[in-house]
Amino acid sequence: MPTSRRLGPTALALISFIFLIYVWARVIVPLELVEIRAQFGFSLAQGGLLATVFTLGVTLMAIPAGIFAMRFGTRASLVLGVVLFSLATAWTGSGFGLASMLASRVAGGIGESFYNISLLSLLGRSTEKHRATAAGFPASLFGIGMFLAPSVIGSAMVLTGGWQMPFFVLAATGLASAALLWVLLGGDQAAREPRAPLTLAALRAFSRPANFALLAVVAIDGIAAYSFIGLYQTFLRTDQGFSLASAAVVFSAFGLGQVIGGVPLGWLADRIGRRHYLPAAIALAALIGTSIFALPASVPVSSICALLFGMATNSIWVVSIALIQDQVEPARIPLATGTLAIFYYGTASFSGWLLASAQHSLGWTGAAALLYGAPYMFALVAAAWLVRGTLAGHRAA
Repeated sequence: MPTSRRLGPTALALISFIFLIYVWARVIVPLELVEIRAQFGFSLAQGGLLATVFTLGVTLMAIPAGIFAMRFGTRASLVLGVVLFSLATAWTGSGFGLASMLASRVAGGIGESFYNISLLSLLGRSTEKHRATAAGFPASLFGIGMFLAPSVIGSAMVLTGGWQMPFFVLAATGLASAALLWVLLGGDQAAREPRAPLTLAALRAFSRPANFALLAVVAIDGIAAYSFIGLYQTFLRTDQGFSLASAAVVFSAFGLGQVIGGVPLGWLADRIGRRHYLPAAIALAALIGTSIFALPASVPVSSICALLFGMATNSIWVVSIALIQDQVEPARIPLATGTLAIFYYGTASFSGWLLASAQHSLGWTGAAALLYGAPYMFALVAAAWLVRGTLAGHRAA
């Protein structure tokens, strides 16, 4: 990876391990949602909101996190992010009721925003030619975390005898890792980013049609990816009769798909052209998304669909990051990345509630068609327009 020239191997390994904690802190609620709903009596819509509302915190803090990273550097931004999402994870595990748990999830998203935006910006600055591959590094880590999450969190539940203790274990591990990261990055060159003022001219330059098309694409992808993460486990266990172990196998397949959708498919997009890759990934996401709740539910079929859906949704996000970073100079990459994150996580924040509400009226199959089919068709048009604009530019040249 290009980042190895900037970060020592120990620091890079720790940053990667913390990212796994970050992933587990995100998905612990979806994985334990059946138990949480049973204790508090939450409805499916309330549970779906609890599973995905952390993305609202990411949305609210995306641009401020980018500005903070530009002003105070990677070291401060990464460590602050870890501390915040670790404390919020412990708060969620305290289980004071719906309002408190929703607030804690939003607070966790704020911490994740600092960590995610600064890491993606650091990677984007490290290369131009291989930006999708670089952006795919945390995306693949996300997939690895998703793949491991059912066994890690499930084992912690079995060992501790309840759903609360895994939250505290993750929080304590995160805080300890944050202290170590602060020490390791003390004199690291990765903390010294180029800086540039935020001017009206820079904002006007960023406000181009291609960027708005990318914002629409990631907004649609955020709904699809996080509604699936938030409720597919519940669908399998409550509607299809899957055991916790069987549902975990399917969820792990989705995580494996996200691993492939990170570095491997990011590398492929860099090779064939990022704008040309994007429509293919969107078409695959639309096809799988509209059928995944309708196909006969079995571990093999559901696992294959989850694998493909993870590949498609994650690679859409990865390639979109690279494309938006291509539009700005290195000093303003945190702001460009933060702007993209607003649209991705903004729609993701209510995606679980949206899917649950649609399911109530239309059933799972109809809800999937409404949330995944038609929106992805619109995203496909936007991506095809990006390709056409590129080709037209080449002909004009």
